[in-house]
Amino acid sequence: MEQDIFSKLKDVAKEIFETLFGIDVSNVTEKRKDLTYLSWSHALSETMKRYPDMSYKIRRFGPDELPYQYDPVLGYMVSTEVTIRGITKEMWLPVLDTNNKAMKSEPYTYDTKNVKGIKVEAATYYDINKALMRCLVKNLAAFGLGMYIYNKDDLPEAAAEEEAALAAALADAVKEIGDLGAQLIAKGYAKKDVYAVVAKHNNGEEKPAKIADMDVAEAIKKEFGEMLASEPAEDKPARKPAAKKAAAKKGEDA
Repeated sequence: MEQDIFSKLKDVAKEIFETLFGIDVSNVTEKRKDLTYLSWSHALSETMKRYPDMSYKIRRFGPDELPYQYDPVLGYMVSTEVTIRGITKEMWLPVLDTNNKAMKSEPYTYDTKNVKGIKVEAATYYDINKALMRCLVKNLAAFGLGMYIYNKDDLPEAAAEEEAALAAALADAVKEIGDLGAQLIAKGYAKKDVYAVVAKHNNGEEKPAKIADMDVAEAIKKEFGEMLASEPAEDKPARKPAAKKAAAKKGEDA
């Protein structure tokens, strides 16, 4: 009798997996930093179309029945359960920031090979809610829905994290270059001279927004800093306005 029940459950599980695994969700996924995401609303709707009696619940912990577990070293963890046709599966997920770093109750920083002091903000209920819904999607993937999305789920995280950190650091450097350039112009330097410094280090491209390399950004910042620390531009011989120079030249030609 027990063997018959076990066999029936296996048949049901197989039928659920084949049904959900066969759904193409590629047209409703999103790409973020080389990772593919399926929204919880699409995941739920696609599952409920096939199994309208499915149910899920958020697992709660401790005397206060909080929707997460917390460890001061490891961070936050959430968990869900999904039941389809009498079969229940559990899934868990850490609460992560946009660089896939564990969020904690206080902000902290970490270093990568190329970038130092990358900040991870403290987790909020918004982050926990987002993690819960992502966990639910993974829970449904355990039944087969969109499982192919997670085939390489763990592989790109380190590369994506490094790429995101470098992009953030470069964006900060470009902004700083813009601020330094504005200070130089306010000090009396001509715009063309400021742009010329950018172009000198950036393969002839004078627009700071076109800087795509941290070494280039650092070289420009260094030279701008030296210019700001040097003799004020207004103390240098004044340049003739273009109109006066043109008039002077016309007089010479006459």
